[in-house]
Amino acid sequence: MNDTDPATKGKLSTKANLSKDGAGWYVVYTIGNEDKVQQQIMKRAENMGVKDQILEVYVPKKSVTKVKGGKRQEQSVPRYQRYIFVNMIMNETTFRVVRHTPGVLDIIDRPLSGVEVARLFGRIVRKKTEDGEIQTQFKVDFAEGDEVRVEGGAFDGFTGKASSIDLDHGKVTVLVSVFGRFTPVDLTIDQVHPVIKY
Repeated sequence: MNDTDPATKGKLSTKANLSKDGAGWYVVYTIGNEDKVQQQIMKRAENMGVKDQILEVYVPKKSVTKVKGGKRQEQSVPRYQRYIFVNMIMNETTFRVVRHTPGVLDIIDRPLSGVEVARLFGRIVRKKTEDGEIQTQFKVDFAEGDEVRVEGGAFDGFTGKASSIDLDHGKVTVLVSVFGRFTPVDLTIDQVHPVIKY
């Protein structure tokens, strides 16, 4: 996988987005239990000796608000139900390793394009450290004090001001007006978008 965030590469390609070693991102359709399938694929890759060809399994997440016992709780759930994404060098062996993992129903054997990869990762910058670990960082297109719009969760559709931005943990505190009073609301970065003024 390229170390550079695909969203920063100038004009994005609609062609298959492959790294120099031939690895690309592939869509894998599952029965559900996305996190468990993610772990199983990586375990099989190690056991079958293809860990250097099946590089990463990614389950995009989003934050949702659920009411339990009369209390609101924020929960992290898969953004795409039943779908996970695998960064791998596609060949007969890697295809079989992924396809025959318990919980996997199908693989779309066409790698994602540059545009699709950018949409998948959005505001997430992912880099490999010297020891090969994937390090996730966040980026935003607004600053503290900017007017922003909330998408998703209990405050969906509200606008307010970004009062603090925590890029290390992907969190933003937004001041929203509730019954005429400004209330600080802690949100994930993917829930907050700048208000574009024309």
